[in-house]
Amino acid sequence: MKKVDTNNATKVKCVRDEYLIISQHHCESCNKKHAYKLSSQHLHQENNKTYEVLNTQCQYCGHKKTFTFDIT
Repeated sequence: MKKVDTNNATKVKCVRDEYLIISQHHCESCNKKHAYKLSSQHLHQENNKTYEVLNTQCQYCGHKKTFTFDIT
């Protein structure tokens, strides 16, 4: 498993916030709106905090992006 970058984790209050943030991102490769779709997710615990890590993929060009959310 890849190391989880928790330094830039976004603090959220609920799952809905996570999906809203993902839906607002343009693909970093093809720049299309509402591009990222969830491909997998897992929980990560570090330093008494809990993170949800969502791996996504652009539905248009296949670019992969990982979003990390602080759900502590």
